[in-house]
Amino acid sequence: MDTKTGEIVDTFYQYRENVVKVSGAAVSTTAFLNPEFSFVSAVLHSAVDCVNHPDILGDDFIILHNRTASCPLDLSAFHWCEQMSYRDGRLERKPGQ
Repeated sequence: MDTKTGEIVDTFYQYRENVVKVSGAAVSTTAFLNPEFSFVSAVLHSAVDCVNHPDILGDDFIILHNRTASCPLDLSAFHWCEQMSYRDGRLERKPGQ
């Protein structure tokens, strides 16, 4: 973020195999790279609560698709929200329409 203009000048995602909880326990971030989790098609994320929400509910949704899913979701099913997919060693972002 440009501190003078407030504009976002670059975004990136950094690979982390684990996220460490406050308790010190490590939580794996690699479930969607493991075929054992192919029963999960995607994860829907929202950070809103009853006080902090967008004007149009659902505008904040992010879908993370599982590349190993046995029943993958069609990207067009969630065309209206941001979608994330892991391809060719990178996390790709597709903004909503």
